[in-house]
Amino acid sequence: MKYYQYWFVITALHFLFLFPNISQSQEIKSTENTPSLQQRFDDLEQRQKVLEEKLVQKEAEEKERAKVSVGADGFLLSSHDGNYQLRIRGLIQADGRFFIDKGDGGPDNTFLMRRVRPFIEGTIAKRFKFRIMPDFANGNAQLFDAWIDSEVIPEFAILLGKFKPQVGLERLESAENLHFIERGLPTQLVPNRDLGAVVHGSIHEDVLTYHLGIINGAPDAANPDFDLEDGKEFVGRVFSHPFKKTSIEPLQGLGIGVAGTIGTSDGDLNNPQLPAYRTSGNQTFFRYRNDGADTGTTLSQGTRFRVSPQGYYYYKGFGLLGEYVLSTQGVALGADSAELFNQAWQIASTYVIGADNSYGKIKPRKPLGWKKGGTGAFEFGFRYNELKIDSDAFPIFANPDQSARKAKAWAVGFNWLINQNLKFALNFEQTRFDGGGANGTDRRTENVILNRYQISF
Repeated sequence: MKYYQYWFVITALHFLFLFPNISQSQEIKSTENTPSLQQRFDDLEQRQKVLEEKLVQKEAEEKERAKVSVGADGFLLSSHDGNYQLRIRGLIQADGRFFIDKGDGGPDNTFLMRRVRPFIEGTIAKRFKFRIMPDFANGNAQLFDAWIDSEVIPEFAILLGKFKPQVGLERLESAENLHFIERGLPTQLVPNRDLGAVVHGSIHEDVLTYHLGIINGAPDAANPDFDLEDGKEFVGRVFSHPFKKTSIEPLQGLGIGVAGTIGTSDGDLNNPQLPAYRTSGNQTFFRYRNDGADTGTTLSQGTRFRVSPQGYYYYKGFGLLGEYVLSTQGVALGADSAELFNQAWQIASTYVIGADNSYGKIKPRKPLGWKKGGTGAFEFGFRYNELKIDSDAFPIFANPDQSARKAKAWAVGFNWLINQNLKFALNFEQTRFDGGGANGTDRRTENVILNRYQISF
């Protein structure tokens, strides 16, 4: 063999013996650099723990972050859990009153701002609710609602402040949800607002509700800010939706109840504590004598008592509301005194096309819109109502040549509910009177056209 052949054989043998060592060395090195299964598992577990901690931190931040929403129900600022809330709402009603055949010296036709009301409502610590509602209509600022409602459980809550006494059925209906532009004559015999404390509750989700409390004792239709005498009144109401939780759908919208007040009222010359009654056209048709002298001013004196059976029924588009109010009032003028029984009642029927009728807010199924072709909802209504003054009020306590013994009114109404925030309303109402004119004649019949454009949110 030549020398280069020997060199090739020796080199080949050298690589043959060296290769297994190199391969083994690479395997050892590879094994040393590759994590074990346990190490991989520990690493994944650590990553999962970090992610869980970040998730918990993010959830905590979300809980602390307030929620802000703007929609058809107003402007809402709320905590994540809803236990703290602040809601801002509003109601604006631009009206017109136009009298037909009013005669010489009759009321003026006018446009007016009927209601301009901001609502500030909220919840504190879940169980405490409040409302502040002033009114700036007609250039005057007046407080209507300012109350705190503390709900321990749904069956027991305590209402404190200034609010609607729970008496008149239509009076308790929110002004933005009225089926007619002005409330009926029975609301003239119940207080508008009063101050006091009321215990109330809802049993089985409004199958039965109750109110029982003590209030200052406001005269009929009044909205006082404080009491001018020591006498107080008790107020109570029980109202039921007996079929609300049954399977009888046509009767689920039936509600019936009774309410009332009782107390004492003793007026003086500075504040007689007696009401005046008005028509839908805002014209006074009855007032007690108030000539500013001991022998010419009628004062409230003694017991004041009201009772009001009431009810409504709503099913699909149909609605029916009825109520009766009896208001007894002790009065005195000089040496004369009497207990007067004034009474009023109404029945009102409405029908809605394009929405379900309701005692509360009516929401059109298809709000007005060009793209979706909605027209809103249309409501048609008829109402008859009366208010009768006790005949014993004349002629001593009220002047028969200025105050009517009875008012009888009927109204027809049309509402276009453009959406749940916008409404256009048009009413015609005629009110006839017994008495109230000079020399024993009847007061001139009032024929008034009322219109309203309303925005509420």
